[in-house]
Amino acid sequence: GTVTGVQTCALPILFAWAGPFTQTGMQFDYPILEEGKLNVYAGFNRGWDQWDDNNSSMTWAAGAYGKLDKLGYFLNFSTGPERDHENTDYRTLIDGTVSYALTDQLSLAVNATVGHEPLPGSDAVWWGVASYATYKFHSQVAFTFRAEYFSDDQSFRTGIFPASTGDVVTRAEDFNRSEEHT
Repeated sequence: GTVTGVQTCALPILFAWAGPFTQTGMQFDYPILEEGKLNVYAGFNRGWDQWDDNNSSMTWAAGAYGKLDKLGYFLNFSTGPERDHENTDYRTLIDGTVSYALTDQLSLAVNATVGHEPLPGSDAVWWGVASYATYKFHSQVAFTFRAEYFSDDQSFRTGIFPASTGDVVTRAEDFNRSEEHT
């Protein structure tokens, strides 16, 4: 997995297409404020969705995350060349997530992502936003309603929809959520 997005066991659109599904590398975290209020990280990886590096350059990532009382947040930035044998055109991704616990049982979250990669002839741009409402029935059982919008007009990330202008997808889910990032 990666640090981008709100990950669940079901595959959301933003998690599947907007950013990398896997990254292999190292990340260094540093707490700036006590009690997890502000942490920063920086790292590098071999690129998106691959075990062996496909070029001689690394992808660099940095961000901040924390929790202030009932408000959790993540801001992520990643950039690096991702195409085979190509080291100059950088794919860049900016991803942010904000969550808020209205009560001990009910929380809301919003995740937004935008990506860009220069291509011969034109640039690929994709973006998306997702919203989540989660109700905890028990510490191990929760119900989440999720609505997402994803735009990939050049079909660069999806590769399957011709000139996609975006679709709204809603799905109810039951899952165990890690409290680490919320």
